[in-house]
Amino acid sequence: MNSVTISGLFSLAVLALTAAPAASEEVSVVVLPYLSQAPIFIAIEEGMFEREGITVNRVDMKSSRPVVPGIMSGEFDMAMAVPTAGFYNAIDRGGKGRIVGPGVTFTAGSCEYLAYYGRQGFDRDSFTTGQEMKVNLSADAITFEGYLSGLMNKMPGAEKLSFEFLEMPAYTQGDALTAGSIDVAFTAEPWVTRFNDAGLGQVTMGASEILPDGQYGTLMFSARLADSDPALGARVKRAMDAAISQYNEGKTARNLDILAKYTGLSIDVINRACWASVPSDGVVRVDSLMAYQGWLQANDIIDRVIPVDEMIVEIAK
Repeated sequence: MNSVTISGLFSLAVLALTAAPAASEEVSVVVLPYLSQAPIFIAIEEGMFEREGITVNRVDMKSSRPVVPGIMSGEFDMAMAVPTAGFYNAIDRGGKGRIVGPGVTFTAGSCEYLAYYGRQGFDRDSFTTGQEMKVNLSADAITFEGYLSGLMNKMPGAEKLSFEFLEMPAYTQGDALTAGSIDVAFTAEPWVTRFNDAGLGQVTMGASEILPDGQYGTLMFSARLADSDPALGARVKRAMDAAISQYNEGKTARNLDILAKYTGLSIDVINRACWASVPSDGVVRVDSLMAYQGWLQANDIIDRVIPVDEMIVEIAK
């Protein structure tokens, strides 16, 4: 009798242990209020991290500037971010943050999430006359914006343009376009839609036309997820893959609601804006990253070109 009771209790104890969920692990995730961050919004809001046994420590930020340093130092575990010169230089100096997937990608034939927006009277035809012309351009000359502007200079009819680079925040570009103090603004959604609504001008040339299949944004992991704890990294990646898949369902009512909640934009503006292309294939467009690094090195902005195996890690699913 006693042996039966003990055996039964032992079986119940084993069942309880095997049925208990694994302890949730905390992961710090950068949350920026940009439309390009939509997969992160979806992953959080739809419980995709929770289903992987992950508790999200949200790091809400207004600016992307601290993101790459935070990924490199391990202060943040995950972010969707642009690989800057600082990213490559940090790896060269021993930084362990890595790219693990694509973010914003310039998909040929898609709408233009990132674009050169011309003031009234400065449309594509006037931009590509083949004549010498000085253009006052709101863009940063030593970042990806400068690189893309150099590629635009090679487009048919734009070879003789010379750019006067003027740095300014996006919220001041509209007034500058209206006043004529700039001819063209390098900008992104929702500003393209806002500028159109205000009748300020038109898209002169889009990023996907200049650099088709180019990699602009990426999914980045800290050393913890990319190296020290690959099993946890795989769980985070699965959550993000699921979120990107839902994002690519398009402007569904659910997706619109989530983006409105996290960006503070109206559903009307979000619905009319161009949504950035974020591929579900998980493939990082390496060639464009290497070409950008070549430009950075040629302009003495980075010390060396970082090879693929030092900047990208494939996360096993």
